[in-house]
Amino acid sequence: MARIKPTHFYPILHLHPSIRRYGVAVEYFPHYVHREENLHSIDVVLLSVILRGRGRHLLDDDVRPVTGSSVDVTHYGQKHDIVTDARGMEIYNVYLDLRHHTLPVLPENLRPTLSAILPIHPRLAHQLNRQISIRLDQVDRLVASLRRIEEEMDSAEPGALEIVQHSFQVFLIDLCRAAQRHGFGLSHSARGEFPAWVEKLRQEIDRDFALPHDLRTMAREAKVSVAYLCRVFKAYTGKTVIAYVIERRIQAAIWKLREGDEKVISIALACGFNDLAYFNRVFKRILGRTPSAYRRKIKEPGKRAQRRS
Repeated sequence: MARIKPTHFYPILHLHPSIRRYGVAVEYFPHYVHREENLHSIDVVLLSVILRGRGRHLLDDDVRPVTGSSVDVTHYGQKHDIVTDARGMEIYNVYLDLRHHTLPVLPENLRPTLSAILPIHPRLAHQLNRQISIRLDQVDRLVASLRRIEEEMDSAEPGALEIVQHSFQVFLIDLCRAAQRHGFGLSHSARGEFPAWVEKLRQEIDRDFALPHDLRTMAREAKVSVAYLCRVFKAYTGKTVIAYVIERRIQAAIWKLREGDEKVISIALACGFNDLAYFNRVFKRILGRTPSAYRRKIKEPGKRAQRRS
């Protein structure tokens, strides 16, 4: 029988005022030593920026070795823990509240990477994006941005908002560049090996989510039956093929709603929905509000922060 590990919950949103103000907070641990497993979850997205040291990153029942010069992005609410050796780690924790705050706008050629590595909403989690790992090769540049955010995030000095936003934007640009140079590793909790076609299919859906997807065509190209394709895909991702396609389209729509003022009907069509009423219905079922209401809600914290500065 598997050993049941206790899990704790830490309400980060209540511990760091800057998250409510800017949507981001930074915590620095110059000598982090943690030898005992303590699985826990938090109410924000966590970026563990590991500068030096070695350890193990636990995600539910999965264990993966981690070393310096890397970033682990952990999805909302995931039970995880980083266990170090006796020498410990130098690490920055970056906390992001993406449910209620917009992000700095990045150049067009970095936006697809950002949407792939940052979980935009807790209800869009699946087995492969619960945690994402990125290798770093220009750590000093990221550290400079994080240090400035940490200095300014609770400051009452004039211009603190602008410095936090600019430093956060530079950090995200460097993070996306690293992901583009080296790729990024996905989480996976399912046991056993999977055929190569299932990951190829998943990548094709991620790339061509707005196009029609037919199960018979997918199965024919993979040279398997429809029933087998559906069974393997769900075991691999934790989602049915149809659910994965729909949630991928909703994810793309969320980013468009956050980044600009494009009409909702145009966003729906661009993301593969031919029926606006159906798009509104699916969006509300997954996120709890309509696309228009979501856009208003997500942009309100930034307006309040600007008024306070």
